Amino acid sequence: MILLFLMMLAVRYIVLDSFKKALTEEITKRGKTVAGNLGKSAAEALLGTIEGPDFLTLRLLVLQAIKNEGILYSYILDDKNVVKAVKFSDEAMS
Repeated sequence: MILLFLMMLAVRYIVLDSFKKALTEEITKRGKTVAGNLGKSAAEALLGTIEGPDFLTLRLLVLQAIKNEGILYSYILDDKNVVKAVKFSDEAMS
């Protein structure tokens, strides 16, 4: 009886661990995809015009990025690592 209980406990641990790893990988892939798309979209806006970066477009991009489920915050940095646009989701602020 104890052996059966220990076997069930071990199987439970293995199954939960594999689900946790799969979920973590999926979330990481989604985050990298969102970040990559945001970076590609922000490149032109960061270059901007002669007056400088297009801050309205950068702001709209970070607003759009946090609409994705599971994204808690979004920010865009320039080539000097200066924040040009940032937005935290309501979930991140609570």
